[in-house]
Amino acid sequence: MQGHVVVADTSKEVKVKVGGPQHPALASSHGRIKIRTITKDVIRDIVVPNQDSNKRSTIMTKGELCRIMKNASTVSQADQEAAKAAIKMEKGRELEHCKERRKLMQKIDAERAAQQQGGLRTMQSEAERERAELLRAEQTEELKHVNKIIAAALCRVAWNAQISEHHELAQAKREDETRLNTIMEDVRQDGLRKEAAQEEIAHQKRLASLQHLLKQQAQQECKKKMDLQRQKQEAKHARELIQQQHVEDLQALDRKHAKQLQFREAIKANKAELSVQQAKMAEQRRLADERIDLFVRQREEREAKLEVLKEQARHEREMEIARLRKLQERVQDRKANEDERRARSSEEAAQRQWRLQQIKEAAALAEHEAKLCKERNDQIESKLRYRAMQSQRDRLDFQRVLQAQTEAIERDIKVMQAKREAKAEHARQLRSQVQERKARAMIQHAAEFREQDKRQLEEKEKRLQIERAIQKKLDKLRDSNLRADAIAEVARNAVLPPRH
Repeated sequence: MQGHVVVADTSKEVKVKVGGPQHPALASSHGRIKIRTITKDVIRDIVVPNQDSNKRSTIMTKGELCRIMKNASTVSQADQEAAKAAIKMEKGRELEHCKERRKLMQKIDAERAAQQQGGLRTMQSEAERERAELLRAEQTEELKHVNKIIAAALCRVAWNAQISEHHELAQAKREDETRLNTIMEDVRQDGLRKEAAQEEIAHQKRLASLQHLLKQQAQQECKKKMDLQRQKQEAKHARELIQQQHVEDLQALDRKHAKQLQFREAIKANKAELSVQQAKMAEQRRLADERIDLFVRQREEREAKLEVLKEQARHEREMEIARLRKLQERVQDRKANEDERRARSSEEAAQRQWRLQQIKEAAALAEHEAKLCKERNDQIESKLRYRAMQSQRDRLDFQRVLQAQTEAIERDIKVMQAKREAKAEHARQLRSQVQERKARAMIQHAAEFREQDKRQLEEKEKRLQIERAIQKKLDKLRDSNLRADAIAEVARNAVLPPRH
């Protein structure tokens, strides 16, 4: 069945064929579905993407594979303890280094204090004055803000160090878990492959045993034929004995037929049980195989017993048994020929029915395609008529709107002319008022400028004092061996905003 989907657009028209027979050149080698799209300028065959049937397939680059193989190792408990001990020793060494550096600084400060003891009295008054200025500057909002920034920077430095250490430990733990998961997945895949190989070996063994049984059956059939020929030669000498024991042989045959019926029923039951057991787990399949092997051994034992019985009765049979067998074979051949003739006639009737069905489907398909073509032509004609009517209607609407817009523009021009005259009069009045206000504002601004100059001088002096205090604090931070990025951040945030 073939259908068309028509998508109407102002620029182009697209026709998509859905379903239907495809050209042999368009058939995909991998069973992918293709949809043919027909436009005014090109014909395309779009491949419909399929889902990957193998859910466990993975695509990766060679570098990614090498990285996974290189990192496929786990960190033992001893390695983790050694790493922790190394980190602890490194922290101890850093602490000892800090203590030594502190002692050295204290020693240098003591020597410097001893050298400057003589000139301390002369500089005491200047130091007291600077200390008083520093205390006054500390009370300002700017230095309070700078102190907060320095404290926050010190806290952030300690916090960032703790976070980075925590992130490093978490990253190492995640890498260990990833490597462990990869190794466990590899072990699981190896186990699955080994289990599949073991199942395949067991299946091959079962097939070999079955072939061996079939070969034994063929050998037994051949042996039976040879025994039959030998029986024909011996039948002349054993006819009288076979005539006497004819009744006993018939009874034995009845018993044998009953046993064969029981044997066939047992085989059918076992086959049904085997077909059900094939859908169960591997352990159930193994148990079923053991039961089949036991059944085969029992059957071989029964066949061996039957062969012993037949060997005992072989010298006591007559040609009547051979005649009965020949009659049975002829009846079976006749029945097989009749079944073959009936099957051939049924097959020919089915083929005739199929050809008639194909002819009907082809006729229906041709009729449907003709109907679709006619409907398509009707759609095109109706669309052209509709477009012509729409164009005429749009042209009339455009002329009507153009006339209305022209009249509105003329009215707007008259209104705007009146507004311009009113605005000109209002502007003359405003200019006179503005000139009067400017004269008063100039006098007031002169007084304000004098007052502002005085305030700016005071503010400049205060600002220089605060900047000197901030610079001293930054120098102290640099002397305390703080990280450069933290000092740069404090310097950035401690910049005083401009005063307006």
